[in-house]
Amino acid sequence: MTLKEFVFEETNHFVGMRRHTFFGKSVFLVLITKNFLIGLKLNKSLSIENTTTLFLQATPEKNTPRGAFSNPYSYLKEKCVRAVEKKCLFDQSIQAACSRNFRIDRIDIDNVHYEPVKISGFNYPHQGKIHIRYMKRSKPGKGIRTKHEESFTILGEQNASEIVKYILKPPTEELA
Repeated sequence: MTLKEFVFEETNHFVGMRRHTFFGKSVFLVLITKNFLIGLKLNKSLSIENTTTLFLQATPEKNTPRGAFSNPYSYLKEKCVRAVEKKCLFDQSIQAACSRNFRIDRIDIDNVHYEPVKISGFNYPHQGKIHIRYMKRSKPGKGIRTKHEESFTILGEQNASEIVKYILKPPTEELA
């Protein structure tokens, strides 16, 4: 399955900002599939873009124009989306496209926590933070497992508490 084939629903994905250094921030589109959380770095800085509508803005609840701070898709850079839209989401081509892209096996997730507190001094509309704790493997499918955590500031108007519930659904339940 490619990004272009992914069926976007309200809670099976989110747009979030992740800090990777003190000043370094990247914007990710995180897809929630039956077996994985797949993170795609689609902007290397916290900025908005108001170009034409991207194909992934197909969800009707996100009808705010692209370029508005409240629209989470405004934070995705069209050039970055186009670079990964036809790559397979489930093989190594996504990680080869950008080393910061990630794939977390859902059975390795220990806990997901939503922190609805607004960040002081952060002038962009956001819905707090989602923290995902999981066991990271040194090699895909095997190897030493170590505890790891990813934290994302949820950008724009998104329902973070529903997203957390969706992530915590057992993989055996019906998911995209």
